[in-house]
Amino acid sequence: SRMSKWWRLIPVLAAGCAGNKMDSDYLLDIQLAHEYYAKGKFEEAMRKYEDAIERNPKSYPGIVGLACADREWGLKKFAEAEDLFISKKPDLAKKEFDKAVNVHGSAQKLFKKAIDMNPSEPMAYRERGVFFYKRATSPFNFPYRLDDAKNRRMERDLAITDFELVVKRDPGALFTQRYLGLALFARGDSPKGRQHLESYLEGMAKAREYIRTTAPRQTPEQREDAEKRLSTLDKELMEVCDMLGGYLKELNDFKKKATDVADINSLAKEILAVENLLRKYHEATTPKSTDTPKQN
Repeated sequence: SRMSKWWRLIPVLAAGCAGNKMDSDYLLDIQLAHEYYAKGKFEEAMRKYEDAIERNPKSYPGIVGLACADREWGLKKFAEAEDLFISKKPDLAKKEFDKAVNVHGSAQKLFKKAIDMNPSEPMAYRERGVFFYKRATSPFNFPYRLDDAKNRRMERDLAITDFELVVKRDPGALFTQRYLGLALFARGDSPKGRQHLESYLEGMAKAREYIRTTAPRQTPEQREDAEKRLSTLDKELMEVCDMLGGYLKELNDFKKKATDVADINSLAKEILAVENLLRKYHEATTPKSTDTPKQN
């Protein structure tokens, strides 16, 4: 997950919480919470973030971290509720659904608390944007039914507002550029969405080139790390490729059914633009002979 990047800021942000003494127990709680989160152990992460906040109630990274863990745990519960509902276990489904609703309510309050605490720091805006985006584009009937266009549109637009604020402050925020581009596509604003996905691709291509040619690789551990980073980066780029490919298929289907000349021409123009962007993504992820880091 690209979200892991911001955890590198924890020591700096922790030290910047005025009026609170940072002790080793607090920092250990934060570190353990991050490790649990990175492993997908969101319930354990939630507990450790709560411990950290208990030690330091004004811990910005603790509050944002707990909100993120709540977000992911709640999404997991929504998925479990869907499975139980399909399995014709409505009572159990409702229990999991209620758990998800409650924990997502807590997540929203925590994101707002963090933003009120430090309105100039983009982390909480970005992660709250992910919260709204994932809910709006959920492939399940939870938290909103798939045909509940009103609520899904509302949360998608809230995500776009948060992402746009972050990108305005920091155009180099690649993680946010990616999500903003995808959210704009979901809204049907392909031209703006393509701009942000172009920016994301440009930055990721530079990161890929750095890993390929410059990242330290003197030891086996460094070489393994470089290969993992390259694999993770390519996986994320391919996720965008899959989305663009699905959108392109929809456009071609619409074009086949269109009868108005203006609609056909408009669709043809959009298809060409998306094909060009998709080609750039495929080129960026095409294995090169130099992709395997050389040993120094």
